[in-house]
Amino acid sequence: MNIISKWKRARIIEYLKNTTPQKLSKMSEGMLLQAFHRAAESVPAYKEILQNASIKADEVRTIEQFRKKVPLLDKNSTSARYEIDKLCVNGNLDDVISLGSSSGSSGVFSYSVLTKKDIEATFEAHDLMAAYFFNADKRKTLLINCLSMGQRVYSNLMTLADTGVYEESVIAIIKKFARKYEQIIFTGNQAFIKKVIEDGYSQGIDWPSLLVHVVAGGEWTSESWRTYIAHLLHIDFDKPETGIILFSGGIAELFLHTVFHETIETIKIQRLIYKDPQLRLALLGKEADILGQLFVYYPNRTFLEVIPSDSELGELVFSNVGPDAKIPFLRYRTYDLGKKLTYETLKEALDKAGYAHLPLPELKLPLLIIYGRKNNFMINGQAVIPEAVKEALYLDFGVADAVTGNFKMRNLNSSLRIDVQLKPQRVAEGNILSALEQNIAKHVKMPFDLKLYKYEEFPYGMRLDYERKFSYVG
Repeated sequence: MNIISKWKRARIIEYLKNTTPQKLSKMSEGMLLQAFHRAAESVPAYKEILQNASIKADEVRTIEQFRKKVPLLDKNSTSARYEIDKLCVNGNLDDVISLGSSSGSSGVFSYSVLTKKDIEATFEAHDLMAAYFFNADKRKTLLINCLSMGQRVYSNLMTLADTGVYEESVIAIIKKFARKYEQIIFTGNQAFIKKVIEDGYSQGIDWPSLLVHVVAGGEWTSESWRTYIAHLLHIDFDKPETGIILFSGGIAELFLHTVFHETIETIKIQRLIYKDPQLRLALLGKEADILGQLFVYYPNRTFLEVIPSDSELGELVFSNVGPDAKIPFLRYRTYDLGKKLTYETLKEALDKAGYAHLPLPELKLPLLIIYGRKNNFMINGQAVIPEAVKEALYLDFGVADAVTGNFKMRNLNSSLRIDVQLKPQRVAEGNILSALEQNIAKHVKMPFDLKLYKYEEFPYGMRLDYERKFSYVG
């Protein structure tokens, strides 16, 4: 089985290196129409949704007709409205062997239901990534899954430690098992990974003596955070052999935990965009102050649309085109903002900025720039986004070391108030406050009042609850 899997992984990688994004996108269009007609015929809730929208499935035969006629969905129109079996193919849970849910951070939970085929496919997908990015098929690898409860990683290549967000367990496993492996991969939320690495130092873990990689996801993560974590782990961005910090993202209810992710090449390009304002403007446009994240995605699993929004960016809409999907959500809104990017546009921008030598992604997967969630937090008619504060928190390593990463933005008497939580035993030193004020001012284009709270006095919960996404806007 391992030999066959290794052969299959090699064939997939070779194909993705030699194909074109256009060819993959065309394939995805065909899969999308098949997925639509399958759902229209066999999913009770989707039949009702189409009927209520006066849509006849047999009148949707082209991508243009699909975009024009098929209604948009979200949590409220699916999981919150229908019984779970009515959202499934054939209206039952007969072949389901595993269940999952979203974080519920929006106030509404949504769910995934997994069949044996789903899980087998996920084993293959996770092993493909582990082998390609981290040579896990050649190095003895320990993956520590710090994702919140119920979010699984599947692998035949790696030893898995499902610690969840239990810090003591993570550190105990590192102390006992790290030297038995050639490399360690952390996957989890940014704030929790930061805490584990910082606290690991205080408990005697010599991180630089270990080969440590990080796969961070769950929410928008700033480039300054990656720089800070690389500093802690002594990772050299020009030498992947010293460690890789990779961002990824997914949609729990579609059971697509890796809808999009970075590659070695996109990380290098991302770092250049971060440092070069002209390159950033050429690729990201007017909203270039806060950096979008450059990802690839898999068109054999996801058909991606970008629809107009009230922002200068488009709103991302996802369709699950997997032929065996038990819940085939179509035109599903996550309220993330972003834009598609062609290889030609990327190459042209790099060439003009003097980076013609830089290689484009080796895997010819479609490119996507994704920002944070669509946010309507307005003060005096001006939008304020939490991504701006996230970026500011880690620009200064002294500030980054002093805070938990937890903060709240709120409207206080028609002005912006930003409350930030300090780590235990830290106090609001003047140099920390002034450094953070200066860095926030670089990204927040309005007057604001900043307050640093002692850990135990933070008014929005003393202890970070890493099981749920924190609501940064109040």
